[in-house]
Amino acid sequence: MSIRLNLYFILIFTAITPFIVTFLFYVQLTGWYEVEKSDSEMRALLRASEISVLMKNNSDKVHQGGALKKAVEDELESDESITVYSSNFNPLFTTKEQGVSNQGRTSNQVMRGLFELKTTIRGHTYKEPIFGGNNGSIVGYFVLETERTAVQEKTIETYWIAILVFLLAVLGTLTLVHYWLKRRMISPINYLLGEMRGIGEGHLNEDVQFVKKQKGEMGQLISGFEDMNHRLIEAKKNEEEEVANQQRLIAAISHDLRTPLTSIRAYAEGMNVHRDKQEDYAKVILTKTAFMQKLIDDLLAYSAIQASSFTLDLAEVEAEELAELMVDGYEEQDRSVTFSLTTAVEQATVRCDVNRLIQVMDNLVTNAIRYSDTDGKVSILITNQSSYLPTFVAYQPDRLYFLVTDRGRGIPKEEQERIFSSFYQIEHARKQNHSTGVGLGLSICQELVTKHGGSMHVYSKGTGSTFYFSIPCLSDSPKRKDEEE
Repeated sequence: MSIRLNLYFILIFTAITPFIVTFLFYVQLTGWYEVEKSDSEMRALLRASEISVLMKNNSDKVHQGGALKKAVEDELESDESITVYSSNFNPLFTTKEQGVSNQGRTSNQVMRGLFELKTTIRGHTYKEPIFGGNNGSIVGYFVLETERTAVQEKTIETYWIAILVFLLAVLGTLTLVHYWLKRRMISPINYLLGEMRGIGEGHLNEDVQFVKKQKGEMGQLISGFEDMNHRLIEAKKNEEEEVANQQRLIAAISHDLRTPLTSIRAYAEGMNVHRDKQEDYAKVILTKTAFMQKLIDDLLAYSAIQASSFTLDLAEVEAEELAELMVDGYEEQDRSVTFSLTTAVEQATVRCDVNRLIQVMDNLVTNAIRYSDTDGKVSILITNQSSYLPTFVAYQPDRLYFLVTDRGRGIPKEEQERIFSSFYQIEHARKQNHSTGVGLGLSICQELVTKHGGSMHVYSKGTGSTFYFSIPCLSDSPKRKDEEE
């Protein structure tokens, strides 16, 4: 439920609670009132009958107000009062200073409703003539008024109970509203504010214990903050890793440049001393210079790829033609290893930067030669047919696959996930060969393949490793081929 709907619900609940409480007490009081009314009317009629007999027996005392008043007062109960009128409707006396109704009644008021019991919330009123004499003539009238004290007491009692229940209902409602607001809004918001304050101060908590998951807008806010926190932590780690990489890069460049420069200087100086070895020294200087050139080329390539202005020189090329270009010349490149070249490409067209893909393949083949055993074997496979692919490659139609396999010592499982990271191979490679560069080759390859819309992976289990990547083929390439024919 959204915050808006929750607030609407709270508003309605708070508004109708007093009315509900009042209605419940009204229903209760009305039910009791109807029962009490029936009982009190029956009692009032019985009392009216008794008073009527009393008045008839004392009809000769009507004009003796004091005597009749005393006789009547002895029979009345505390909640009853009588007003007696003469036959011409003049008030003779009343048993109380003021009855329930106004004493100053007119003749019409006295005559209206004779022999009828009239009931109000305050009491009952009964009027009847007083018959006397031998001929039964009317000698006066009496008005019997009975207060409904039980109703008044019950009303007062209910009034105070209603106030108490109303206050309890209001207190309970406010408590529930406060609990809901605190649990669903105040606590999460305070928590988020505290975490945001910590983020503002530069303290990122990786073990954030988020409040209980909420629904609606608050749930979205918490989920968004959680995602933001994870992204900030990841960004901070990436920044720290980037700084560490830059530091390693500086150290690696300093080390890897210093070593060949020292050798070049030493052999250059040696050429002046040992003139008979100038040719040998020149070869060493050329080798060291080539290494430095490779190092600088990798750095320039990495910087260019990372730049936002970097673009590929894309062109549509037949897949079979591309495969031939990719494997051309490797058999004559290095006689220390045996090459196995396989191309099995069905009709397809790819959109790619040929020179960049050749750069990727050269890097992979160079690494395979470098890490192969003596008299090792390097296999190159380029295909878009699933039957030629090994089982560890997840085949997808309309893709062209490139695989380079060596028979070296393999790559540990824990290193396979990190091997494409920039500069990762610095220390690892240096332990094997002092002329392996700064570990940018595979990172550059992966970046170039990714920019082609492809992906690069490595598989190594036991002896040997296979580096493979794939790029998409144009979906309409067969049709285009047919049109050209």
